[in-house]
Amino acid sequence: MPSVLASTAFLALSALAQEAPPPLPAPSAAPAILEITSTKSVVTVARIEGHSVGVGYTFGGGWGGGRAGGGVVPTVISSEYFRDLCLTPCRVELPAGLHELKFYGQGYRPAAEKYTFQAGETRVLSVKPGSFGLTILAITSACTGGTLALVGGLALAVDAGEPPRRRNFSPEAEVAMIGSGVALMGLGIWGMQATRTIVTDVTPSSVSVSYNGEF
Repeated sequence: MPSVLASTAFLALSALAQEAPPPLPAPSAAPAILEITSTKSVVTVARIEGHSVGVGYTFGGGWGGGRAGGGVVPTVISSEYFRDLCLTPCRVELPAGLHELKFYGQGYRPAAEKYTFQAGETRVLSVKPGSFGLTILAITSACTGGTLALVGGLALAVDAGEPPRRRNFSPEAEVAMIGSGVALMGLGIWGMQATRTIVTDVTPSSVSVSYNGEF
């Protein structure tokens, strides 16, 4: 009799095990919502998916030791792989985690920023594009100013103690070269900073809400 009861209980448990529904799959992590606006015209938003660094070789030449010479000059070449996400103003979803985003456009100075997004959060970014043309102008100003200051300083050092007729420039001209060169160089450095593309997180507290599966 006990063996019959045990067999009956075993069969009942087996039937319950067979009829039990399969376990539900674990819910996937909610994506992060990213909203991007720009202060100027359209800006392209992309996600950088990889970097690579290589070495290229070019033939260079020069003059040294009284004879012409040349050789292979190594050059470090870096590149990045990215995928365009949208054009501002836009709204995209990204998986939670660390992302490196690139912001660029025609005539704009590109910028790259890294962000860590939490699952279900909403982030609002504002892009202020910098002018690529003004950046080139600022670099030119800095290089010209540096060269002018260097020439003025070298001339002042070489002409030190020389009589007026043997000087390359007058002391006033050399000081003016140094002063104007430093001013131009400072203006160029300031311009390079002022023409950067700036990305600002402007997420208001009312927008940072939990993900509820609806948009």
